[in-house]
Amino acid sequence: MFLRLLGALLFYNIASISHAVTPCDQLAALEADPFSASIPVKFADLNAKKVIAKCTEAIRTSGNKVE
Repeated sequence: MFLRLLGALLFYNIASISHAVTPCDQLAALEADPFSASIPVKFADLNAKKVIAKCTEAIRTSGNKVE
């Protein structure tokens, strides 16, 4: 249990350093993504229209098209 928690915190900290939290990150963060930059959203609570709109906007305005 402790190692699992420690691993999760490590991934969270690495993700926080490498990614700015955007509306896309907040709306589409999944528990299964170890590099999520935001608090995970339950699959049932995802709002597809908002996720698509905000993530499309984030991709268009990003200077780094890989992330």
